Amino acid sequence: MKPSNFLLPGLASICLASSAEAAVLFFDDFTTSGQSNDVNFEYSSGRQSGTLGSVQYRQGNGAFSSTLTGTLADEASNGDLTQVSNNSAPGTLWLTGSTFASVSLEHNFTENAGVGGYTSISFTVDPITASLGTSDNWAAITFGAGDNSAYGSSGSGARGQFITNAGAHFGILFRDNGLYQVFNGSSGIGSGTYDATPTVGTTHSVEIRITGLVDGNAWDGSGDSQIDVYVDGGLTPFFTYTKTGGYTDNFITLESFGGNSQFDDLQISVVPESSAALLGGLGLLGLLRRRRR
Repeated sequence: MKPSNFLLPGLASICLASSAEAAVLFFDDFTTSGQSNDVNFEYSSGRQSGTLGSVQYRQGNGAFSSTLTGTLADEASNGDLTQVSNNSAPGTLWLTGSTFASVSLEHNFTENAGVGGYTSISFTVDPITASLGTSDNWAAITFGAGDNSAYGSSGSGARGQFITNAGAHFGILFRDNGLYQVFNGSSGIGSGTYDATPTVGTTHSVEIRITGLVDGNAWDGSGDSQIDVYVDGGLTPFFTYTKTGGYTDNFITLESFGGNSQFDDLQISVVPESSAALLGGLGLLGLLRRRRR
């Protein structure tokens, strides 16, 4: 059972009563009937919601995975492990491995929010699930990637690949020593501290807003896109970046390197201008989950 202090399902849904235009495209709380090493276990049995309905994940490490469901044998051969509802943390997604593990949704999230609106990607993350490690261990998200057969840690520009691989994508990682690092493709574009006093078992809420600055569409490649990253209910973004030319695709990948990372409550929403103004006034209170220690 999830902690009772979690405010579900996220900031965008707070405003649904105020604006019928706001749309939660996808939400996954990773709650299943038991532990499974198949990231898609019971994916269509109530754990997901949103206007897109149920969406599967692809997973792998290094080599292309031709199956969507990903068996334990597939994961073991790739050197990684994916779990939903780990026995010690029900209702979460765990990515673990001595090197690199990733899962990517089987949908290209290029829905247009319109002028004045934005795409919202929110989730909670704990990059420290066992012991406080070194800065070499991290959890991450990438988006804005295209799709090709080179799924995994090698190739160029495809979803599911290592955060520093070349190609059009934005990536931000959260290290288990409290530092973060941001990438545009293979280029580092920022770094700093997201948690000054990291401890074992601390969950952080993250929201990323992507706004098309020219025609309102961040995914048609016709204008710049602004990216704002919020952490732990902050009222102002702790990192902002303008992607020249925007993106033409938006495959989203969750990643882990060097240890156990825990994700939860992944939500992708399209927030039009009227809801965006209201959300700006409310801040990120709906996304905030109290830190579990």
